[in-house]
Amino acid sequence: ESIMEAFRMSEPLRKIAPTLQGLATGDNDRFLRCWWEVSSEKLKYDCRCLNEALDSDYKWFPMNKGGGYRKWFGNNETVLAFDQENYNALLQSGNHLPSRELYFKEALTWGMITSSKFSMRLNGCGFIFSNAGLACIAGDHETSLYLLGLMNSAVASAALSFIAPTMNYTNGDVGKCPVRSSPVKKNKVGALSSECIDIAVTDWDSFEVSWDYSRHPLLPGMSKKDGLK
Repeated sequence: ESIMEAFRMSEPLRKIAPTLQGLATGDNDRFLRCWWEVSSEKLKYDCRCLNEALDSDYKWFPMNKGGGYRKWFGNNETVLAFDQENYNALLQSGNHLPSRELYFKEALTWGMITSSKFSMRLNGCGFIFSNAGLACIAGDHETSLYLLGLMNSAVASAALSFIAPTMNYTNGDVGKCPVRSSPVKKNKVGALSSECIDIAVTDWDSFEVSWDYSRHPLLPGMSKKDGLK
Protein backbone atom coordinates (compact mmCIF):
# COMPACT_ATOMS: atom_id res chain seq x y z
CA GLU A 1 0.00 0.00 0.00
CA SER A 2 2.82 2.44 0.79
CA ILE A 3 4.40 1.87 -2.62
CA MET A 4 1.05 2.44 -4.34
CA GLU A 5 0.61 5.61 -2.30
CA ALA A 6 4.05 6.79 -3.38
CA PHE A 7 3.08 6.44 -7.04
CA ARG A 8 -0.21 8.28 -6.48
CA MET A 9 1.15 11.18 -4.42
CA SER A 10 4.64 11.73 -5.89
CA GLU A 11 6.06 13.16 -9.08
CA PRO A 12 7.87 10.93 -11.55
CA LEU A 13 11.63 11.40 -11.63
CA ARG A 14 11.58 12.63 -15.24
CA LYS A 15 9.60 15.74 -14.24
CA ILE A 16 12.24 16.77 -11.70
CA ALA A 17 15.30 15.73 -13.69
CA PRO A 18 15.09 14.51 -17.31
CA THR A 19 16.22 10.92 -17.84
CA LEU A 20 18.04 10.71 -21.15
CA GLN A 21 19.48 8.23 -23.58
CA GLY A 22 22.83 9.29 -24.96
CA LEU A 23 24.80 8.53 -28.06
CA ALA A 24 25.39 5.23 -29.82
CA THR A 25 28.54 5.48 -31.93
CA GLY A 26 27.61 2.91 -34.57
CA ASP A 27 31.27 1.83 -34.55
CA ASN A 28 32.75 1.35 -31.08
CA ASP A 29 36.03 -0.01 -32.42
CA ARG A 30 36.65 3.30 -34.13
CA PHE A 31 35.45 5.79 -31.53
CA LEU A 32 35.95 4.19 -28.10
CA ARG A 33 39.02 3.36 -26.04
CA CYS A 34 39.94 2.78 -22.41
CA TRP A 35 41.58 5.88 -20.96
CA TRP A 36 44.97 4.17 -20.54
CA GLU A 37 45.08 3.38 -24.28
CA VAL A 38 45.29 7.00 -25.42
CA SER A 39 47.75 9.86 -24.98
CA SER A 40 47.15 11.78 -21.76
CA GLU A 41 48.07 14.95 -23.66
CA LYS A 42 45.00 14.46 -25.87
CA LEU A 43 42.59 13.54 -23.06
CA LYS A 44 40.50 16.20 -21.28
CA TYR A 45 38.67 15.23 -18.09
CA ASP A 46 36.95 18.47 -17.10
CA CYS A 47 35.23 19.87 -20.18
CA ARG A 48 32.05 21.78 -19.27
CA CYS A 49 30.15 22.13 -22.56
CA LEU A 50 30.01 21.01 -26.18
CA ASN A 51 31.57 24.16 -27.64
CA GLU A 52 34.48 23.98 -25.22
CA ALA A 53 35.23 20.44 -26.39
CA LEU A 54 35.04 21.26 -30.09
CA ASP A 55 37.14 24.43 -29.71
CA SER A 56 39.86 22.66 -27.74
CA ASP A 57 42.91 20.80 -29.00
CA TYR A 58 41.84 17.61 -27.21
CA LYS A 59 40.60 14.47 -28.95
CA TRP A 60 39.44 12.16 -26.13
CA PHE A 61 36.77 12.77 -23.49
CA PRO A 62 35.31 10.54 -20.73
CA MET A 63 32.17 8.63 -21.61
CA ASN A 64 29.58 6.89 -19.43
CA LYS A 65 29.40 3.32 -20.69
CA GLY A 66 27.36 1.70 -17.93
CA GLY A 67 29.39 -1.13 -16.48
CA GLY A 68 28.67 -3.52 -13.63
CA TYR A 69 26.84 -2.97 -10.37
CA ARG A 70 28.39 -0.06 -8.53
CA LYS A 71 26.72 2.67 -6.46
CA TRP A 72 27.69 6.31 -5.92
CA PHE A 73 30.84 6.63 -8.07
CA GLY A 74 33.02 4.68 -10.47
CA ASN A 75 33.04 2.61 -13.67
CA ASN A 76 34.92 5.49 -15.31
CA GLU A 77 37.12 3.72 -17.82
CA THR A 78 35.89 4.58 -21.33
CA VAL A 79 36.83 7.60 -23.45
CA LEU A 80 35.32 8.80 -26.72
CA ALA A 81 37.00 10.39 -29.74
CA PHE A 82 35.11 13.68 -29.88
CA ASP A 83 37.25 16.29 -31.59
CA GLN A 84 35.76 18.22 -34.51
CA GLU A 85 36.63 15.52 -37.06
CA ASN A 86 35.10 12.70 -35.03
CA TYR A 87 32.15 14.86 -33.97
CA ASN A 88 31.27 15.36 -37.64
CA ALA A 89 31.59 11.62 -38.23
CA LEU A 90 29.34 10.82 -35.24
CA LEU A 91 26.67 13.16 -36.59
CA GLN A 92 26.39 10.77 -39.52
CA SER A 93 26.81 7.56 -37.51
CA GLY A 94 24.91 5.62 -34.86
CA ASN A 95 21.97 7.57 -33.43
CA HIS A 96 23.34 11.02 -34.44
CA LEU A 97 24.25 12.46 -31.02
CA PRO A 98 20.90 12.89 -29.23
CA SER A 99 20.71 15.50 -26.42
CA ARG A 100 24.22 16.69 -27.31
CA GLU A 101 23.56 20.13 -25.81
CA LEU A 102 23.59 18.39 -22.39
CA TYR A 103 26.85 16.50 -22.83
CA PHE A 104 29.51 17.31 -20.19
CA LYS A 105 26.96 18.45 -17.59
CA GLU A 106 26.93 16.99 -14.07
CA ALA A 107 24.74 13.89 -14.28
CA LEU A 108 23.54 10.79 -12.50
CA THR A 109 24.27 7.70 -14.55
CA TRP A 110 23.41 3.99 -14.55
CA GLY A 111 23.87 0.94 -16.77
CA MET A 112 20.88 0.15 -18.94
CA ILE A 113 21.49 -3.61 -18.87
CA THR A 114 22.40 -5.42 -15.67
CA SER A 115 22.09 -8.89 -14.22
CA SER A 116 22.29 -7.39 -10.72
CA LYS A 117 20.32 -4.72 -8.86
CA PHE A 118 19.89 -1.16 -10.04
CA SER A 119 22.75 1.17 -9.12
CA MET A 120 23.26 4.86 -9.83
CA ARG A 121 26.45 6.96 -9.75
CA LEU A 122 27.35 10.64 -9.81
CA ASN A 123 29.51 12.04 -12.57
CA GLY A 124 30.78 15.57 -12.32
CA CYS A 125 31.19 17.80 -15.35
CA GLY A 126 33.23 16.36 -18.19
CA PHE A 127 31.38 13.18 -19.23
CA ILE A 128 29.41 12.28 -22.34
CA PHE A 129 26.56 9.85 -21.71
CA SER A 130 25.71 6.95 -23.99
CA ASN A 131 22.92 4.58 -24.90
CA ALA A 132 24.39 2.06 -22.42
CA GLY A 133 25.32 4.50 -19.66
CA LEU A 134 22.19 6.63 -19.47
CA ALA A 135 21.86 9.94 -17.64
CA CYS A 136 19.60 11.91 -15.34
CA ILE A 137 20.39 15.63 -15.22
CA ALA A 138 19.03 17.54 -12.25
CA GLY A 139 20.44 20.97 -12.98
CA ASP A 140 21.95 21.62 -9.54
CA HIS A 141 24.26 19.68 -7.27
CA GLU A 142 21.98 19.56 -4.21
CA THR A 143 19.11 18.01 -6.19
CA SER A 144 21.52 15.52 -7.76
CA LEU A 145 22.63 14.36 -4.31
CA TYR A 146 19.02 14.05 -3.08
CA LEU A 147 17.97 12.02 -6.13
CA LEU A 148 21.09 9.85 -5.94
CA GLY A 149 20.28 8.96 -2.33
CA LEU A 150 16.75 8.00 -3.32
CA MET A 151 17.68 5.98 -6.39
CA ASN A 152 20.27 3.93 -4.48
CA SER A 153 17.78 3.14 -1.71
CA ALA A 154 15.59 0.12 -1.06
CA VAL A 155 12.56 2.31 -1.82
CA ALA A 156 13.63 2.96 -5.42
CA SER A 157 14.62 -0.70 -5.79
CA ALA A 158 11.11 -1.76 -4.78
CA ALA A 159 9.49 0.73 -7.15
CA LEU A 160 11.70 -0.33 -10.06
CA SER A 161 10.85 -3.98 -9.44
CA PHE A 162 7.32 -3.11 -10.62
CA ILE A 163 8.29 -0.66 -13.37
CA ALA A 164 11.16 -2.67 -14.87
CA PRO A 165 10.96 -6.34 -13.81
CA THR A 166 13.54 -7.43 -16.43
CA MET A 167 17.31 -6.83 -16.68
CA ASN A 168 16.81 -3.55 -18.59
CA TYR A 169 16.54 -0.12 -16.98
CA THR A 170 15.74 2.28 -19.81
CA ASN A 171 15.55 6.04 -19.37
CA GLY A 172 11.76 5.76 -19.71
CA ASP A 173 11.51 3.17 -16.95
CA VAL A 174 13.77 5.01 -14.51
CA GLY A 175 11.98 8.26 -15.30
CA LYS A 176 8.75 6.79 -13.88
CA CYS A 177 10.23 6.22 -10.43
CA PRO A 178 8.22 8.23 -7.83
CA VAL A 179 9.99 11.10 -6.10
CA ARG A 180 8.53 12.95 -3.13
CA SER A 181 10.29 16.27 -2.66
CA SER A 182 11.21 17.07 0.92
CA PRO A 183 13.03 20.38 1.53
CA VAL A 184 13.41 19.42 5.20
CA LYS A 185 15.21 16.15 4.42
CA LYS A 186 17.04 17.32 1.31
CA ASN A 187 20.14 18.54 3.17
CA LYS A 188 20.33 15.43 5.34
CA VAL A 189 19.96 13.06 2.41
CA GLY A 190 22.47 15.11 0.43
CA ALA A 191 25.02 14.93 3.24
CA LEU A 192 24.65 11.15 3.47
CA SER A 193 25.00 10.83 -0.30
CA SER A 194 28.17 12.94 -0.19
CA GLU A 195 29.65 10.64 2.45
CA CYS A 196 28.84 7.59 0.33
CA ILE A 197 30.38 9.23 -2.74
CA ASP A 198 33.59 10.03 -0.82
CA ILE A 199 33.88 6.39 0.28
CA ALA A 200 33.22 5.14 -3.27
CA VAL A 201 35.78 7.56 -4.73
CA THR A 202 38.45 6.37 -2.27
CA ASP A 203 37.67 2.76 -3.15
CA TRP A 204 37.70 3.40 -6.92
CA ASP A 205 40.96 5.35 -6.77
CA SER A 206 42.71 2.51 -4.95
CA PHE A 207 42.89 0.48 -8.18
CA GLU A 208 44.85 1.12 -11.38
CA VAL A 209 41.68 1.36 -13.51
CA SER A 210 41.15 4.82 -11.99
CA TRP A 211 42.88 7.73 -13.70
CA ASP A 212 43.37 9.22 -10.21
CA TYR A 213 45.16 6.12 -8.90
CA SER A 214 48.33 6.96 -6.98
CA ARG A 215 49.25 3.96 -4.84
CA HIS A 216 47.89 0.61 -3.73
CA PRO A 217 46.11 0.72 -0.34
CA LEU A 218 48.15 -2.24 0.93
CA LEU A 219 51.31 -0.18 0.46
CA PRO A 220 50.43 3.01 2.38
CA GLY A 221 54.02 3.93 3.07
CA MET A 222 55.06 4.05 -0.58
CA SER A 223 54.47 6.69 -3.19
CA LYS A 224 55.38 7.28 -6.81
CA LYS A 225 58.78 8.67 -5.85
CA ASP A 226 59.52 5.37 -4.06
CA GLY A 227 59.13 3.46 -7.28
CA LEU A 228 55.37 3.05 -7.78
CA LYS A 229 54.26 4.17 -11.22
